[in-house]
Amino acid sequence: MGAWGTGIFDNDDAMDWKDELCTSDGTDLLADAFAATKAGDLDAGDGARILCAAAALAVALGREVEGAPDLLKIWAAGLFEEDIRALLPEARAAVQEVLAEGSELKELWEGSDYGQWEATAQALLTALQ
Repeated sequence: MGAWGTGIFDNDDAMDWKDELCTSDGTDLLADAFAATKAGDLDAGDGARILCAAAALAVALGREVEGAPDLLKIWAAGLFEEDIRALLPEARAAVQEVLAEGSELKELWEGSDYGQWEATAQALLTALQ
């Protein structure tokens, strides 16, 4: 994973996924990202996509997410609020899995700038309340 900062969108996996999301309709890609937690061990790419999907969901709810690209607001404008709100429990659970022991993304960040990365992920959890 190429990363240039601790922000949710500060890595190659998240930016690639964001580009795919912003050319899609609906919330299917969000649900797919959150479903990665059901497959077992989360690799770093899965973790990055989960955080990105959770941030996109928060933006769709009108919440501020540091570093979120403006393109997400344009994408979110075409969504139905009930579709967005239905994904909240899955989003919160998926972000918690990224922050849990056994998450490869967490393990990668534990070697460098972990506190800052964790604070960013915790702020995202707060935005999903």
